[in-house]
Amino acid sequence: MSEYIQVKIKAENKAKLSALVMIIAFSGLIYINLNIALPLLLDCYERIYNLSYYVEVSRYSLPSLAALPFSIYIIYLAIKFILSKVTDIEKKVFYYVSIGSIIVFFVSRILFGFWVDHRLEQLNYYWCFQYEIGGMLRPNIYVKDPELCYPKSKEVGKKVMLWLDQQEANSIQVTGQMLRDQANIYFEQEK
Repeated sequence: MSEYIQVKIKAENKAKLSALVMIIAFSGLIYINLNIALPLLLDCYERIYNLSYYVEVSRYSLPSLAALPFSIYIIYLAIKFILSKVTDIEKKVFYYVSIGSIIVFFVSRILFGFWVDHRLEQLNYYWCFQYEIGGMLRPNIYVKDPELCYPKSKEVGKKVMLWLDQQEANSIQVTGQMLRDQANIYFEQEK
């Protein structure tokens, strides 16, 4: 076997291995989108609809879901590439799907951000960074009443939000004082 053919076979094998890695990576991305982004988005809409005590808003959930067709198409093409059956038309379509997905991602991120901000402002929700856990992709937390945003509650914010969910489920009208008292109980438990 000539050296040229050996080099070509090695390059093809590396490319097929890269395609396999892409299949695994984009399958993971789809899994994350369907198991994290979609539930966050649905929870956000449900909380806004029900006028819940708080709303978690991930501005990347809708754009991530909007990019799902791209992920699916990448997996499809990678499988066809491994099987050596990718056509020139599919390569061109890949280019347009890629550009389209990027545009859809950014446009939906901007529009969704404006819609959420506008809707929450209409409903008199207030941004409460005290309940947020750091990170660019983490959801922003908005509360229905500024009294429910207790400045000292960052360390126990998740517990406070679960407590608010329980009160809401039991149709209990929560006041700022009730929330502060409960947050202080959680602080004492943390010590």
